[in-house]
Amino acid sequence: MNDSLFTPIPPLPPPRNIEAEQAVVGALLANNRRALDLCGNLQPSDFADDIHARIFDDVRQIILAGGAADPLSLKGHYERLGTLAAVGGQEYLVRLAMAFPSLNVIPAYAKVIRDSAVRRRQIEIGQGLIDAAHSPVAPAETAAEAAQELDRICAGTVETLRTLRDAVGVAAARAEATYRGEKGETCLTTGIRTMDALWGGLWPGQLYYLMARSRTGKTPAAMQIVRNVAADLLRENPDQPGHVHFFSMEMTADDLATINLASTTRWSADEVRAGQIGDTAAWMEFDCAREALATLPVVIDDEGNLTISALETRARAVRRSHRSRLIVVDFLELIGRDREHSRMSLNEWLPAVGYRLKRIAKAAGVPVLALRQVNKSRDSESGAPPTLADLPFDGGQAADGIFALHRPELTMGDSPPPALGKTMEKRAEQDAAWHRQRDAARGVAMFGSIKRRFGPANLWRDMIFDGPRMLLREKPSEAEIPDMWGDGT
Repeated sequence: MNDSLFTPIPPLPPPRNIEAEQAVVGALLANNRRALDLCGNLQPSDFADDIHARIFDDVRQIILAGGAADPLSLKGHYERLGTLAAVGGQEYLVRLAMAFPSLNVIPAYAKVIRDSAVRRRQIEIGQGLIDAAHSPVAPAETAAEAAQELDRICAGTVETLRTLRDAVGVAAARAEATYRGEKGETCLTTGIRTMDALWGGLWPGQLYYLMARSRTGKTPAAMQIVRNVAADLLRENPDQPGHVHFFSMEMTADDLATINLASTTRWSADEVRAGQIGDTAAWMEFDCAREALATLPVVIDDEGNLTISALETRARAVRRSHRSRLIVVDFLELIGRDREHSRMSLNEWLPAVGYRLKRIAKAAGVPVLALRQVNKSRDSESGAPPTLADLPFDGGQAADGIFALHRPELTMGDSPPPALGKTMEKRAEQDAAWHRQRDAARGVAMFGSIKRRFGPANLWRDMIFDGPRMLLREKPSEAEIPDMWGDGT
């Protein structure tokens, strides 16, 4: 047989996508922080091209150090190192920055780069198996090693795995620190004694829901928690405090500022909005409150119609730049859908967005507090407090803790119910009883634990809601609630 008739088949090139790598690196040069957030957990080792890997790593390190990177600053950086030619020169850096596509496609391109890296590693493992099959090494041993390596790369990384011994040590140290009153970075308190007594604090990695009917005062209550947490963070580290990241899907930052000014001064929200403060002395008092609020480490993100992916990206960016310690979302039902979720029904979407918020809490290592709207049908029903069944479609499946606000007076209407078929005397008695009940309910705000991963649930405590100032207060008769933190708050 004539060997010249056979043409050897060239080996297939390793999987890679140079265009995707150029797009990601170019986006990073053109829009540092935003592009880095969109890259997710992409690593320099995922790049097939060494130049792209080096530029990506260098730019990432500059961003994480708080700096900015562009072709001009990188040129100076590489010139000082004598490696400008090794990265393609200044012209290549400029071409990368000018040729990047829309930021919207960066997550998809990052996934292409990562998938190509996994495929290259799979090929290496396969080639290693072929070589090992021709060696005297026991086949069971080489197969086991290859299987372990495949599991590792398919899982992404094993560096985050922890033993039970490690976890138990952390939990015990956390319990001891809490016992000594050293909350540190483990737990946050709301600063509202009744809430803390039932809530047990806000713990990192946990998702909490605060549910209520409309008009109950969810947002003012959330802002009260935000102020108290932020004040604690400022006292804890005045120079570089952690921040509270507040996503306001419904109200503007200006409206939230009005609520905060009313809650921390002696003027109602209407008076603040209308500028009805009073004389010069009153304005000086008002300005002192404004200045105190201005020092609080709170970031307000009031862009409406954020999708869950955009919210996750922004949360990650603020966590990195401002060291977020608490994320608040007002409110969950207003989070927009991504294209991948556009065909979901509500009973599919609401659990999905809940689990995404839970993922954000775990990834960021901070508590996430999401406000929830009770089913609208409850607004016209009896004055019974809300239950898990009142959370539309999902029942709070993803949440670690669910708590509720309830104001009985909102369900009672403006006048007594009709007393058809009763005598005038009976109608008068019924009306008098209704007015007594209405007077007793006026200003009452009930706070209850509906679901808790740790601790008892289905407990309710009465508080007072100051409507004009949009503020929750302790009820005098329950002022001696046991203080589980021992700090006198």
